[in-house]
Amino acid sequence: MTYLAGPRHTALAVLVMHRTHLATLIGAARPELDAEYLANALLAATGVKLVVHQLRDLSMARDRILAGIDTLVTGLGL
Repeated sequence: MTYLAGPRHTALAVLVMHRTHLATLIGAARPELDAEYLANALLAATGVKLVVHQLRDLSMARDRILAGIDTLVTGLGL
């Protein structure tokens, strides 16, 4: 048996945990939606690399990013 270790494995494990938790919450609140897809989409929109790119490279204001994320979440009707 191979044991995975290190920061890359840890980051993947954390992502899987967050995705699973988020999909569970979405599925419980809105069972008619594709919870797995939406969990991935929300995690992508709030990923550190994207947010840093929006802040630094695109000069987006923090409030603008937060408002966009809020719109994504409220659009799910949660």
